Amino acid sequence: MQWLNAALAFSITMLILSMVVSTLVETLHRLLRLRADGLETMLRQLFKEVIAPHLDTANTHLGQACDEFIADMMRNRAEPQTRVARLLHSQCLQKLDVEKFMSRLGASAHGDALRAAMQRVEGSVADDVLHDVAQQFEAFGQEASEHFQRRARLVSVIVALALAWYANVNPYVLLKTYLTDEKTTEHIIALEKTVEQRYLQLTSQVTDTPGTDGSAAPTPSAQTTPAALKANLDAASQDIRQLRDLGAPLGWTAARLQEADFGTSRFLNLPLPGKISPAALSTVAWLLVGGLLIGLGGPFWFDAVRSFSSLRGAAGGKLASSEGDAGELEKPTAIAVAKFKTAANGRDARIGQGVFAADGDDVAVG
Repeated sequence: MQWLNAALAFSITMLILSMVVSTLVETLHRLLRLRADGLETMLRQLFKEVIAPHLDTANTHLGQACDEFIADMMRNRAEPQTRVARLLHSQCLQKLDVEKFMSRLGASAHGDALRAAMQRVEGSVADDVLHDVAQQFEAFGQEASEHFQRRARLVSVIVALALAWYANVNPYVLLKTYLTDEKTTEHIIALEKTVEQRYLQLTSQVTDTPGTDGSAAPTPSAQTTPAALKANLDAASQDIRQLRDLGAPLGWTAARLQEADFGTSRFLNLPLPGKISPAALSTVAWLLVGGLLIGLGGPFWFDAVRSFSSLRGAAGGKLASSEGDAGELEKPTAIAVAKFKTAANGRDARIGQGVFAADGDDVAVG
């Protein structure tokens, strides 16, 4: 049925545009260090509320200790620390999971303060101190993740609205074309497999969660440079050009500007309403709807493509394997605590003191 083909072609178009938005937003996140800033903010709060109470406040300057704590937790130890790198914050982690956090903590002077606090309690309560730190890290990270996701969604909607305006994404015109032009519709549907593969690859590289759900250090690649933004803008233009070449009514032409009562501004040659008229108001409304539809995001449109493909009888379950990696179960904090003890033992061996035995049990200090 043509309406089903049109719905599938429309979903594929929206999925492509959503991926363009995701790529641009991810580039902005990396370029502006938004994940690293979010991780730093979360670690600062964690230090104040969880680590600081275990410190000897009489002999410790908390502000300096907090800065040192953040530097130890976020420093990319695999790369040399140069003055320029420190100035640009280019050699710090953007992600940190609970196990690596506890390992770094155990190998730091801040871990010594925790171990000293553990010596003041008896029995299993000592280990509870470490379990509490690990659990608090996960809790703080989850709350930071929710905040980051809300902010990322807002940024994505703003970028989607800008893209819809720039590319003349009019959902009414798109659906009308796909319903009446079978050739164009089939050309867009032919992109389905390629677009799905691109989406799955993108989701393995781009995430809207903050820097506490994994561990990875940014590398000096095109993804973290201003040139990447231009490259991704060029790639976005290429995607829109490909859709337009296949017959999708995207982009501004002289005829479309005239039909919409639009003109172009002197600044950046942006399309803007030339006068207040029914045609101009209708176009503005549909462009806003187009931006909001793109802003629904890749997951929504990917599911829509699969649903319409299944109804059309073309998918045949070929994407069933893509659902097997929905997410991994949370690992117990016991693993993170064990990593803390292992790192602490290594630190003791280096600086010549001992708090834990090799098997992780407490060593009596007296």
